[in-house]
Amino acid sequence: MENSIQQIFEDILEKEVSFSWDMNRREFSQWNFLNHIKIMVAIEKLLQIRFSTEEVIKIETPQDILSLISSHRIDSKSVFSSKSKK
Repeated sequence: MENSIQQIFEDILEKEVSFSWDMNRREFSQWNFLNHIKIMVAIEKLLQIRFSTEEVIKIETPQDILSLISSHRIDSKSVFSSKSKK
């Protein structure tokens, strides 16, 4: 999954700098508002999940995206496990 997400960044931001999970948005000159939306939509499609507007706005680093994905996976597992207990 991480390789696919990194590839999304490199494709959209045109490999402008060496990629690092801890780099801040301001360190990528091409990571503007439009490309931010493109990145998030591409990740939503890749992983078949939806992020809220509030979640998308808070993203500052690629690592933030990994953390957000992890929280969504935990939430979806808890929803499924609670349904199966009924």
